[in-house]
Amino acid sequence: MTNAADVVRLDPSDPAFTADRHTAYRRLRETSPIARTVVNGQDSWLLTGYADVEMALKSAKNTVQPHPGEFPAHFGTGPTAEFYRFSLPNVDAPAHTRLCELASPAFQPRTVKRMRVRVEEIIVRGLGELPGRDEMVGFGRECAVKIPALIGAACCTRRCGRRAGSWTGCRVSTPCSARARSRPSSSRKPTRRGRVSQHR
Repeated sequence: MTNAADVVRLDPSDPAFTADRHTAYRRLRETSPIARTVVNGQDSWLLTGYADVEMALKSAKNTVQPHPGEFPAHFGTGPTAEFYRFSLPNVDAPAHTRLCELASPAFQPRTVKRMRVRVEEIIVRGLGELPGRDEMVGFGRECAVKIPALIGAACCTRRCGRRAGSWTGCRVSTPCSARARSRPSSSRKPTRRGRVSQHR
């Protein structure tokens, strides 16, 4: 096992990593389940073991925000920073809990069942494009991965005018209108969701 003091370099942009992420993560779990790494120039800890990740996520000592409403300086101030600031995984409790309650209806069995027809259409169309191809085809890349992107595309275009590639931002972040209402410069009183987005 690699000593925790050793710095593990993990480059998500490396073609070798992109081609076989599962093998790379499995190797890390076997050799360096807890290791130091560098992310965007910041010293960080890399956890790849399920039990370790679960413990870290459930610990009240681990937070994204050093203080409520305050984010680490390396988040920056650009568009990407805004995504991270308002993305559900980067919001600490109790705001995280309240946002989860708002989002939970979208994941109820009845809601998911209503999406079945649309998902089946995407799968059938994807499978129909496969015959005649001589090379080995990865089902995940060629078909399955398209399902969330295509389902989310309509939501993003309608609500935020975002590209389909950013559908996750719409699904797990506070709506644009709520963020606008919650900004101090706005003359309108922030809604409950707006206040949640500001972690107050």
